Amino acid sequence: MNLLKALARLPQTEVRRLLKASRWVGQRAALQSAADSLRKKLARIEKKLVAVDRRIGARPVGRPPGSGRRGRPRGPMRGRRGPALRDILHGVLKKLGRPADCAELAAAARKAGYITRSDDITFKRAIHQQLRTGNMFHKASRGKFEAR
Repeated sequence: MNLLKALARLPQTEVRRLLKASRWVGQRAALQSAADSLRKKLARIEKKLVAVDRRIGARPVGRPPGSGRRGRPRGPMRGRRGPALRDILHGVLKKLGRPADCAELAAAARKAGYITRSDDITFKRAIHQQLRTGNMFHKASRGKFEAR
């Protein structure tokens, strides 16, 4: 009864605010009970998963094999694989004793045992890059290089 008298004395806006707040409290309680029931369901499902895991063996933890790394695979082609390209090119040019172009050097480097997965054009570009940089090679004429 005292609550009704207190409400009667409050302004209309305050009464409306209190009624809205009570609705929010009711909705919060309903959501809380729904969350509790979902937690219970989750616990039951997890118990079932544990039982299934025991029957079939432990589940693998983490990524499945083979899905971890992306890009170039590790293996015999990774890192230093014998002498560097510039050393092979220097040896080939010294052995030839005359200036040679990139196509000739690419064939000679492969024949000398340089391992590459590159196609011909890419390999020739790599050879040209090696010939232009450093001080092991000298440009004899257009497209021709010789060893120093």
